Amino acid sequence: MNVRWTCIFGFALLLAAGGARASDLPASVLAPGTSITQTYPALLKYTSDEPISNVRIGVGLSPFGMIRDQFSFSANIFQFHWVTSVLDWEVFSVSYASTLGGDQFTKSKNFTFRTVPKVKINQTFSVGPLLGYEFVSFPDLHSVIYNGTLATPQENFSSRGLTYGGVLSETFKLNQDLDLKLNQVAYRETYSTTSAYANGWVYRYTTAGLNQDQSPINPGWVFLLEFSILY
Repeated sequence: MNVRWTCIFGFALLLAAGGARASDLPASVLAPGTSITQTYPALLKYTSDEPISNVRIGVGLSPFGMIRDQFSFSANIFQFHWVTSVLDWEVFSVSYASTLGGDQFTKSKNFTFRTVPKVKINQTFSVGPLLGYEFVSFPDLHSVIYNGTLATPQENFSSRGLTYGGVLSETFKLNQDLDLKLNQVAYRETYSTTSAYANGWVYRYTTAGLNQDQSPINPGWVFLLEFSILY
């Protein structure tokens, strides 16, 4: 076998093994400015790319909101998303909100956990139900928790309960790694203003008239416009 056929046979063995590199080949084999896979596309089956992650982490703000008919400001402290071609699932998020009311009935602080399994309508829009749990407190409103002859010290009124509603989202890609997400959120609060815990514990308010009528502090609807950055 002459030298020419020996070289051709050796080159074929390198290709079959998938181990050929540009530095292994004679300069005449590759065109200037091209890679080995451009010249020999069959080698692409031996290459691999890093899989695209479905996990997205985000933070956000809601400068425009209404909580029980009061203007509010809130921040999404942490968001964990699972995004596929079909799902745009906000698996878990934590938010803190404060109403801008000035009296003891309208000034509140809300700490909320939620999950929102949304379905994609297209690459931009997604929609789905919201289920969460809320802790709410009224810093200027005081109460005592009674159970028969037992009572707690006087403290700021606070309560907790489930939340339920829905979310419409729009997602805009800023670059390869960052997305801007807009959420229009509506949910209903369910915290109690009468029963503090199980086994007969009830609230007694220090504000006159509130023990007969709790409507000024009853749970209501929450509407938020959220802006989030996901990466």
